[in-house]
Formats: sequence, C-alpha cells, structure tokens
Amino acid sequence: MISTFSQIVYNNFLRCGAFIFLACYAGLCYGLELEAQRELYHKVERDLKRGHHTSFARAKNQLVNYPLYPYLVYQDLSQRFARVKTKTIIEVLNRYKNTPIADKLRHKWLLHLARRGQWQLYAQYYELSSYTRDNKLPCFYAQSFLHTENFKELRDMARALWTVNFSQPDECDSVFRWGLAAGAIDQELIWRRILLVVDAGRLELADYLAKKLSKEARVWYRVLRQTHSNPLKLLIDIKRYSAHSPFLHDILLYSLKRTQTKDLTKTSKLWDSLKHRFRTYPQVYYRAERELGLTAAKQLEPRIALRYLATLPNAYNDLETRRGRVRSALRIRRWDKVLDALNALSGEDQAKSQWLYWRAHALYHLAQPGAATEIWQRVAKKASYYGYLSADRIGFDYRLETPRAKLSSSQLSEVGRRPALRRAYEFFLLNRSFDARREMLYLLMQVSTKTRLEIALVCKRWGWAAGTIQALAHEQFWSRALDLRFPMPHRALVHKEARRTGMPKHWLYGVMRRESAFMEGVRSPAGALGLMQLMPHTAHRAARQLQLRHPSTWDLLKPSLNIRLGAYYLQKVYRLNNKRLVLALASYNAGAQQVKRWLSQAAVYEPDIWVETIPFVETRRYVRGVLFYITIYQYKLENTASRLETIMPIH
Repeated sequence: MISTFSQIVYNNFLRCGAFIFLACYAGLCYGLELEAQRELYHKVERDLKRGHHTSFARAKNQLVNYPLYPYLVYQDLSQRFARVKTKTIIEVLNRYKNTPIADKLRHKWLLHLARRGQWQLYAQYYELSSYTRDNKLPCFYAQSFLHTENFKELRDMARALWTVNFSQPDECDSVFRWGLAAGAIDQELIWRRILLVVDAGRLELADYLAKKLSKEARVWYRVLRQTHSNPLKLLIDIKRYSAHSPFLHDILLYSLKRTQTKDLTKTSKLWDSLKHRFRTYPQVYYRAERELGLTAAKQLEPRIALRYLATLPNAYNDLETRRGRVRSALRIRRWDKVLDALNALSGEDQAKSQWLYWRAHALYHLAQPGAATEIWQRVAKKASYYGYLSADRIGFDYRLETPRAKLSSSQLSEVGRRPALRRAYEFFLLNRSFDARREMLYLLMQVSTKTRLEIALVCKRWGWAAGTIQALAHEQFWSRALDLRFPMPHRALVHKEARRTGMPKHWLYGVMRRESAFMEGVRSPAGALGLMQLMPHTAHRAARQLQLRHPSTWDLLKPSLNIRLGAYYLQKVYRLNNKRLVLALASYNAGAQQVKRWLSQAAVYEPDIWVETIPFVETRRYVRGVLFYITIYQYKLENTASRLETIMPIH
C-alpha cells in the first residue's frame, strides 16, 4: 500500500506538474503549500486591481514566503500613496533595489509626486530604467529644476528633451517655453530638431516647429519641404544657392539620403558633377561620400561603394564604413581590396573570428596558402559559424562538445534560493514569460560570469529552457557550454511537425532557438508571435492553406499551433527557393520577395560570401546564427553533423 507521504507527493506531482515537483524536490519551494499560495496570489492580485486592499491584509501571513509576494506589496502601495508615509515607500524601494519591483513602484510614485508638486522629493528619487520608459518622467524631472530654480541643470535638460524626432508629452511644454524664452533652445537647435522630425516623416510636427524659426530660416525650411517631396530637385537646382550656407549643407545631405535609396546611379552622377563646390566643406563633402558609399554597399553596388568608402579620411571612417568596405570588396572578389579593407579595421575587430576567416580567404587567393591555413586552424578551434567554415576549408573536425559544468545538489539548491531567480521561475510557471524574462534580466545585470553559469544549471534542472539560454546570453559563453545553450524542449511537437512537413528536426530547433530562445509567449516589437515568431498575416495565411480555423492571437502563442504553422512556413519557403536552405532561412526572416530581389541585383556563387553580404544586418546575423544552431542540434539529435559546405549552396 502506498504510504500517506508518498500519496501526498504523488498528488502534488499531478496537481503542480513536473516542473514544480522538481523544484520542490530540490528544496526550492516552501513545502507542499505552493499551489495553494499560487491560487491565493491570483485572488489577491485580482482583488487589488479592483481596489480591495483588505483582501491583501488578510492574506499577508499566508503569502509572505511566496516568491511573488513583493509584487502584491507594490500593487498595494501604488494605489494608496496619499495614505502611506514616505518613509515606508523609501524602505520598499531600498528593500527591492535593482529589481523590477522597485522600478515599477518608483515609476508610479514619481507620477504621484509630480501631480502633488513635491519637486524636491521628485528630484531626489528620480531614476529612469529600461522598464519605466515613460517620456513624462524626464519632463517632470526638468520641471523640478524649473520649480526649484536650478537653471543650470534645467538648460541642459531642456536642450536634451527638445532634440528628438517625435512630439514630447504636454508635461514638457513649460520646460520648452522657458528654454525658448531663455535662449537655451535657440534657432540652431530648432533647425536641428526640424531636420530630425522631417527625416522621421512627421511633417505636421515639422510645420508646427517651423513657426518658431526666423524669417531667413523659414525660407530654407520651404526648400527642405520641397526636397522631401522631390529629392532630386535640389541636386538639379543647387547652383541657385550659395555653397557656404549651413542650411544648404543640411538640406543637401538630406536630399542625398532621400534620392540615393530611390535611384542610386542617378544620385551618384549628380553628386559627382557638383561635389567640387563643397570640397572646402569637409563635414558636408565626406558625410555625403560616406552616405553614398554605405547605401551602395546595402544596395549591392560594390564598385560604387568602394569608390566612396575607400577614400574616406579617418574622421569619417567608422566601424560601419570599414565593414561596408570589406563586404563590398568581397562581393567583387577583389582580394587585394579585401585585405586593404581588413587592415583598415580596428585592432579589436581584426582579432575577431569573423574577420580572421576572411583574412585567411584573402591570403589564400593572394597565393599565401600557408598563412591562410594557419589562421583557419586558429579559428577552427572555436564552436561557431566561422569556426565551422574555417574547419571546412582545412578539413578539420568541428568542435561540437565543450566541457560540462557541474554543481552538487546542495549548490544547486543554494543558487535556486535566490529571491530574484525564484520570482523569475514562478512567473515562468504561471506562463508570464515577459515578467519572467524581466526578472532574470535585472538579476543577470548584477552577477558574475560564474554565477550566470550556476543560474543556467539551476534553470536546466527546473526544465526552464528559456531561462537557461538567457543566463548564458553573454559573449563569454558564445563558444562554451553547448549542452546548456542548446536545450530541446517540446520534443514531441517538433518530432510530429518534422514528420508532417519533412523539415529535419534540427532545422526546426535551429529556427526556434534563434527566433524566440524558447520563450512561448514572446511578441516582437514588429508583432511576430510565439516560439517560431510568426507575423500574424503569415500565420493566418498558413492556417488557411492548412484548412485550419482562423486562429486568434492567443491561439498563435500556443506551442502546438505555433510550431505547426512555423514548420509549414519553413517548408514553403524551402520549396519556393528550390530547396536551398540558406535562401530559405533568409526568406523566413526577410521575406521571399526580398531574397529574390537580392539574387537578381547581384549574383554571387560562393554561399559564404552571399551570407556575409546580405544587405539587412538582422537577416545576415539570423542566417549565420541558424546555420550554427542547426549544426549543434543535428549533433545532439543524431550524434553527427553535416558540414556547412554541404548545406549552404545557393545556386
């Protein structure tokens, strides 16, 4: 007969689920009360949202040891600042310093202080965080200087708040009125902001700001507006204007920026015909050359790009231009120019695997195979995309395993008792992935590399794949801890969709790992949803083609449907690209039409060069990342890995 204790453990396993059981087994929960505490937490949270504070008062003793108890403290305090002593609020801020709880509370409290005009207290406790992105707060902070007559600080704040490309909230108006009256916001700054606003396409705001310009400046503003509508007009009519005007310089650069994206060849010819007039104005001349060069590189016009980028002086030659120069030289396979461009990189950049790989390439093609092999041998020692490409060049084995970190059960339990980690994990169990990720983010900003690894081991023990990956999202682990960095959750779903679509399991895992890092409820700023990061219109079209009912946003976040639709879409772009994986991955990220356009603009037969010169930075990183991830996952699933050179052909 099952003992009473065993029956309790068994019932708890069924009720809480395997994750919770494992956590409790590791000594990371408070007995068998966790599920009851969770239910009570939900009730009190709902009651507090309705303003019923007595519910929290009655439940305090039962919830004080529950991981998310501090969030109830925040919710309770934030609704009754007028009845709470300042000392109490400060104590809570200090108690939960460097956590999302303190930032949430501070945000609400600062708004309360501003409404009550308590400016000295506001200035004393004002802080911004990545969580509280509220444009009202810095406006109120500037107001605190205005009300306390700290005009020196106010001047800098007013100028900083003014120089943005969007409309600030009304709370900034009094600061701006002071700045305009006191001369802190002068004609030059008004013009600077107008340029930013027009560039952002907010023309109504630009028209409003232009009313504050002087009579002469308003004439130039009309030229700017005409240039926005017809960018080539200024370049054609530029002889009408004096070359020394700072206004003309700004509008000229804006004109080049607008025209080059539409007709690079024509813009380039117009600039070449008139640029002699601006040689004595290096800030205009070289900025124009820089912009044209970068645009040419992005539009796969490498010869035009090199003509401008290769002659830039150091003052206008930054990281972006130097890398653009390397990629443009790669596009036309001018290995002497590749080497020159690599030599122009900073010492730190030259030491990176990415650029070492291409240096070896250049040396090999310049008849220095010994030097090339030596470099490829060094890079091939790393577990990375460029490490594997280098291994392909010299026939080395891939580095697919790294030493496994271990902690004893007692050490794991100790790390797992960190309050912030317990809060993050509890949010994960509640399917509140955004809150879980935010708690982890705050925690990881405060710990050492060694502790990150320990946290990852705890998350692995808990079965929390996204937490494990987040803990190791640091450059120190990019070629280490491969067993931890590449977990395999949702195995049954992945295997099912792999069989259904014919897409290899390691491909699905590679895409999912790159897209969402296994955060189920994640939503991107662009609107992509779930594990496979599907845009809603893409998901709806896929569901329709699969003859599934129209899914809601909530449906699309469910792993079963998200993985099914994502696998189907990957299969679709794979077939659309004639079963060429590299092009399919680029299409998954940037869209099939975009990839078709890149192929038609400039054909490159070497797949590593094609990937390196993908115009979209995000897509370039995406393809490299997924190819690396695919290799690791194939090894984990099949104990072997295909060489990149065999899966990367694009023609």
